[in-house]
Amino acid sequence: MPYQSNNFIYSLFVVLISYMSYEFLWTRFGLGVTSAVQYVLLVFVLLACFLYLIKSSILKNSWTNWLILIWISQVLAFYIGGSSATTQFKESTFVLLTATPIVSMRYNPKPIKYLFVIMALVSIAMYFVTNSMMKLEDENSYGGGYMILVALPVLLYFFREKTLHTQVTITIMLFLLVLSSMKRGDIIACILAILVYYYIKIKTTGKIDFRIILAILFTALIGFFAFNYFLATNELFAWRFEQTVEGNSSGRDDIYSSLWNYFLEAPIDVKLLGGGFDATLKIAGTRAHSDILEVLSCEGIVGLAIYVGAFVSLFKQMIKRRDVTEKAILASVLVIWSVKMSLSMFIFSQPTIVLFALTAYILNNRINKHYEY
Repeated sequence: MPYQSNNFIYSLFVVLISYMSYEFLWTRFGLGVTSAVQYVLLVFVLLACFLYLIKSSILKNSWTNWLILIWISQVLAFYIGGSSATTQFKESTFVLLTATPIVSMRYNPKPIKYLFVIMALVSIAMYFVTNSMMKLEDENSYGGGYMILVALPVLLYFFREKTLHTQVTITIMLFLLVLSSMKRGDIIACILAILVYYYIKIKTTGKIDFRIILAILFTALIGFFAFNYFLATNELFAWRFEQTVEGNSSGRDDIYSSLWNYFLEAPIDVKLLGGGFDATLKIAGTRAHSDILEVLSCEGIVGLAIYVGAFVSLFKQMIKRRDVTEKAILASVLVIWSVKMSLSMFIFSQPTIVLFALTAYILNNRINKHYEY
């Protein structure tokens, strides 16, 4: 059956899009509305997880199974550890459980395509809203590049039937926005995701497509000129670059060393099960800025093993994927995941919802994606 309405999925996306508009809702209507949206989304994802768990095993996906296990380990760390970080816990809950209905349910892919595009555009819009808010507060207006970065795989996937010119235009525009955000990890992730995406597009076809090679070179050239332009005209950008050259890690070295040393000296039960959801706050006074150290500190070796299991599961499914574009997009998601989990926070960041929702959509074998068009 090519088409099937699914009001649950459509409603979930509407709430997700509202949640992605957090900054706008907060500044326009206050925290009361944003909290209400969060609780509605929480009900949706918990119900979706329950519906997923009672389904037949053939309707499940190993990657989403691992995500649920990560969430369970976080629940244990949160309640046993007596955590008070409810905001971060809710965000990781949304990231980890949103994929379950998208990967397992049957629905009409055509409206979902437009909802995904809207979600990506909202994420981009929130980047500008956030920067505007920071400027009003006289704060350094850099950051938020991840909000742009998550839109790249979405737009490349749903515009895959368009011309190469259109895809290159999308790539260049989003890369320039990520570059302007001055977030080093996001810039690295964006560059690698672009290279991996187009490399797989070339390699899997079995022949050299000089149009794609020219597109990569053209994108690199535009990026080079844009970098030099920002360096010459933007004092903050120049300062950030100077700090990078001098090896300034924004305090990450101290955070990483303190967390790692604590882990080495911790008793065996803490090594295995972690110190609770707030462990990094108690040890280093801040979050780890690395999923690996965050999970290791809070949920121990067992929690990290589960986390790695989710990554490996998605990697295996990417390798087996026959559709070239789907393989390229999943590989790009994995690259972004790799960089972010090493240098920043991934499963604890709101924009990751977009990437995991897209991944779940691609892995859904119950819908015929041909009917998007």
